[in-house]
Amino acid sequence: NTESSSLIIDVDDAEPSIEINQPSNSSLWSDTFDIEAEITEENLNTSEVSYKLEDDSASANVSSGDLSDGGSYWSSSVDTTDAGTFDDGNHTVYVLATDKAGNTGSSESVNVQFDNTAPSINILNPSDGEIISGETRFNVEITDNLNNGNEGQYNYRLYNGSGNQEEIATLSHLSGDEYFVNITTEGLADGSYTFETTASDTEGNSASESISVTLDNNPPNVDIFTPSTYSIVTNSSGRSSSATITDAAENLNTGSVECRLGSNSWNGASDAGGDQFDCTYDTSGKTGIKDLEYRADDDAGYTATDTQTVQVDSDSPAITALNFNNTIINSGDKVRLNVSIDEVNVDSL
Repeated sequence: NTESSSLIIDVDDAEPSIEINQPSNSSLWSDTFDIEAEITEENLNTSEVSYKLEDDSASANVSSGDLSDGGSYWSSSVDTTDAGTFDDGNHTVYVLATDKAGNTGSSESVNVQFDNTAPSINILNPSDGEIISGETRFNVEITDNLNNGNEGQYNYRLYNGSGNQEEIATLSHLSGDEYFVNITTEGLADGSYTFETTASDTEGNSASESISVTLDNNPPNVDIFTPSTYSIVTNSSGRSSSATITDAAENLNTGSVECRLGSNSWNGASDAGGDQFDCTYDTSGKTGIKDLEYRADDDAGYTATDTQTVQVDSDSPAITALNFNNTIINSGDKVRLNVSIDEVNVDSL
């Protein structure tokens, strides 16, 4: 008697077939991205499906994780901002899968680039706190560590503190990493302004940098209020005067304020506070109509003057009797005295 039995053995020596659908080769990513792969394998070990992410830089960081079954594909989400795991730059993605027979397959590699760093901005000219006027060139250096800068998003903004004076536009490329804009400032009000540059890369990473400048296209305003116009002043080496001096750019050179009478030498004024400046002037040896002049400079080199006309009277009135000259007059007689007075500024007789 013969007895026999049989056993059917399924021989599997083929690796799973894997195709990565996402990310695409040579794609650029920031923040998070999804890995999606199609796996063809009847005897897939579902607990052995994973990805491997290698850093192509010298640091050679490697990260891995499991993929989840999404039905028609396997997927996982990767956070590229994890500074402890990923650096900006080029990376390689693989998907690995093992079947129940222990055969492990690997997908073809996909190259991706991570970029989570905004461009770097350096305002070259003008310097912070500089006084500008007329047409001014602003030069800005903008660099991107992966050369992913978006020049269409290299913008500038020039604005003052009140917000009612503003200019916004895109910087022009000069050469290399340098960009520029020429701004005509005459149409803007004098005062303090902020020049701000913003730059974004193709992944939307954005940075900004700013400086303060003082815009000054106009001279100070000088207004003499003491003495008043056509005042009569007497002969003196130290006549006092005062003027209100303002500068819209708040850029007045207070040490430049001076006054003089006529062609005399200039005499320095003192800052009395509240925009008032006091100055003494010399009328010695002068007589007649003279001009009292003030002048003041701002730090941008603009000069302003104001003139007040005064009358210098250095001589006493000259009185001459016309009808009496050593004449004897009897006591009790009424007489008429006629005199000539040589003085244009008679105050009392």
